[in-house]
Amino acid sequence: MKVQYLKPEVLVETAEKNMQNHLQTWLSKWFFYRKKLYSIELVYLPYSVFPYTLESKSLRGEIQGFVGIETYEKQAAILPLGQETFEADSTTLPLLPVGEEIKEKHAYDLVYEEAFKKEKKRSSIKLQVNSPFLLYVPYYVGYLKGKETDILAADGLSGNLQYDMKDAILKAFLKESQLVKQG
Repeated sequence: MKVQYLKPEVLVETAEKNMQNHLQTWLSKWFFYRKKLYSIELVYLPYSVFPYTLESKSLRGEIQGFVGIETYEKQAAILPLGQETFEADSTTLPLLPVGEEIKEKHAYDLVYEEAFKKEKKRSSIKLQVNSPFLLYVPYYVGYLKGKETDILAADGLSGNLQYDMKDAILKAFLKESQLVKQG
């Protein structure tokens, strides 16, 4: 399986600003009671990316694309076809360890379900999911300090906060610490 990564498209200052702005809202002040951002780092979370080809009568042709599935919480993202990727090097990048192996069947079911929402007749959908490759996606992790420590995650491509990625990142950190203890 080839290993690729995406370069962050926003600066750390943008992600930090978005996190600080979030912490200033009244709802965040209530949830993150007196927590302050004290540190931020860039990490790369692993996704299994499956190329797919989809045909249906309503599309009048064929669609090729990629579905990326995060390896801890199995959250999916449809990725653009022309996204530039780079060869990953674990010695120079903060790559988090891979969680569970994602099966092609899981990717097939995700794409099929998405296509079926728009397609009335299931028999007219033809879907082929190909072998995956590993793609590391950049995230800025902000560490919050207060009575308790917490984290916020911002997408390294857009700078937007990603609340649903917190559990996946924490699981990746936990797995990484277990691997360090063993080796």
